[in-house]
Amino acid sequence: MIKQFSKDSLIYGLGKGLKKFIGILLLPVYTRALSPEEFGILDTLASGVFLLIVFFNFGLNSAVSFFYFKPEDEKERGSILYTVFILRLLVVIPSLLLCAFAWPISRLLFDTDQYATAILISFIQIPFSMLLSEQEMVYRLKRNAWGYNIATILKSIINIGCGVLLVVQFKMGVNGAQLATLFSTFIVVAFSYFSYTSRQYFPRFNLEWAKEMFKFGFPLIWAGLAVWVYQLSDRFFIIHYKGLEEVGFYSIGSTFSQPIGLLNLAVQMSFGTLFYQMFNKEKLENKPESKAFMRRILYLYLSIVSFFVVGLSTFAYEIVGFITTEKYIPGIVAIPFLTVSLMFAQMVEVVPQGISISKKTWYYTWVTLAAATVNAGLNFLFIPALGFLGAAMTTLLSTMTYFILADFLSRKHFDCEFSRIKLYSYVLITLAFAVVFPFLDIFQKTHLGFWKIPVFMTFLFAPLIWGLLKINDIENAVQMIKSAFRKK
Repeated sequence: MIKQFSKDSLIYGLGKGLKKFIGILLLPVYTRALSPEEFGILDTLASGVFLLIVFFNFGLNSAVSFFYFKPEDEKERGSILYTVFILRLLVVIPSLLLCAFAWPISRLLFDTDQYATAILISFIQIPFSMLLSEQEMVYRLKRNAWGYNIATILKSIINIGCGVLLVVQFKMGVNGAQLATLFSTFIVVAFSYFSYTSRQYFPRFNLEWAKEMFKFGFPLIWAGLAVWVYQLSDRFFIIHYKGLEEVGFYSIGSTFSQPIGLLNLAVQMSFGTLFYQMFNKEKLENKPESKAFMRRILYLYLSIVSFFVVGLSTFAYEIVGFITTEKYIPGIVAIPFLTVSLMFAQMVEVVPQGISISKKTWYYTWVTLAAATVNAGLNFLFIPALGFLGAAMTTLLSTMTYFILADFLSRKHFDCEFSRIKLYSYVLITLAFAVVFPFLDIFQKTHLGFWKIPVFMTFLFAPLIWGLLKINDIENAVQMIKSAFRKK
């Protein structure tokens, strides 16, 4: 199962990596065509769209992943997928109703009607984004990793083409960037549906499965809303206390933290499916194989992701300066805190499976409400004093709060018995290495250049020193990667 996890993660990661590489070509274009304030508006609109998608999703992504493997009959599984597809289509109705409020929302957020059209486009984009998520889910559940990769890479290519045309050629600014996202999403949804996913549906809406999935997913709505509060609401705090320019800086820090999000997605797309397959098949009540699988994945993930966290932070000044322009470089000080926050966010996807196994999904609601309360409270303190850097710090502290509470509640029902001391001490040393050079670069104006390399190389031994990895784990990983490419 570890071998299959590595194969799937590698394939998904390859596709997501190409997508991010293609997408990053837009950054030099957008950061030269748009001001930090306009870049901040794009980030704020994306945060607002995410909030609405979380609400309209009704927790169905988690629900269908949980219930899909329950029936043995393929037609019954196809009926589950079709039921979710129909429920996604219904989101068109509230999305169109929201369009009537685009102008007052623009005045409320930005004190001008200038961005009402961009908000209108954002509302129209919501059902298409949800359908895209549903199409991607079908690829994952069917373990069609290469089909998924084709769809995601196609979206990136179309998005960058439309972005260059609309933002640079036609100088449409924020509106052009929003339209590029809408067009690319629509085209890929249509492509995926007609080329693959429509054949995976059994065209029968199953009310009983819909009820089961809503019952499972309903508590996750509030959990998702609380996640938005502690992960994305800080943009609105920054607008209020510091202005759109600092939102732009924060957005740059968030954007250049996304390679960690990319790695997280690769793990998410393979871990959940493989874990529940193993868990449902394992006959022993204590589930020792499932626990061992989870523990090994956790340590392997920490070992790999910490390498990227420290690498991105150490060379952030050079990377951001090369890809964007000098006016965006202050955003690099947020990168260490946001990348470590993403580490905790992914560990939440791996460790607290006991909550889902016990079907006590209300736990997620209470945990996320606690994390959201921590985030909101600290935002009132940190952002007025530290601006976007304070927002990055509160994001880390609230995400860590979420993980600690979710892990505590989950292990009552399913504990993979990993070392908490080892985990927290390793995350702390990762953060310590990560913050050094961005702070020297920005606050001390000290650019050490070449000397960053030996410091970074020293950190490469940390997983071995902390006992997360052994030498034979590295050898096995190399062999599995070779095997994955040979068999594919």
